[in-house]
Amino acid sequence: MIQKPYERIEVGRRGPYVIWGFRPNTTQSWSDSPLVNTRVQGKDRQLLGGGQIFWDAWNILEADGLVHFVTHLVESEGGEIFHPLPIENGEPAEQAIRDAAISASWAMVSPDQWKRATTQEKIQMTAPVLAKYQQVQLVGIARLRYRPNTMATTIWYDQADKWLEIAAKFQALAAEACPTQYATSR
Repeated sequence: MIQKPYERIEVGRRGPYVIWGFRPNTTQSWSDSPLVNTRVQGKDRQLLGGGQIFWDAWNILEADGLVHFVTHLVESEGGEIFHPLPIENGEPAEQAIRDAAISASWAMVSPDQWKRATTQEKIQMTAPVLAKYQQVQLVGIARLRYRPNTMATTIWYDQADKWLEIAAKFQALAAEACPTQYATSR
């Protein structure tokens, strides 16, 4: 799997939540991935270039826009995916999660905490997470720009309603933290 890990920084706490901020690290793959450890055919089947052939090809695919990273909130490094949390791309329902998570984060920390996180720490994404998830991480997972028309893709797209429910939960956190800002008129 090709992934882009993010560094996690605590922005603040409110009630049972820790508001985490994330900034990018480097793109990497699992070190034992057969895709990355390119081998040449021959009698000794030596490792060729430490994966350089793969990364050269990968960079072309990424530059041409055929693959991109969509960030996901995960339980821990290598752990279960909680939900997508895209920074600059993703499907509309995934983007709804992002927008709501940022609103909730903003509402749950002080202006000074927000300013420090966004200016000094240079975070790119924030999300409130229950404090019991102490190893939560943000990981960019490679995704094809053009997805195949398969049953697996259909099942994946069917998660949009679930993603909207997650966005609604973040919106409720924002409204609870800052009721006057998120009040609706009647």
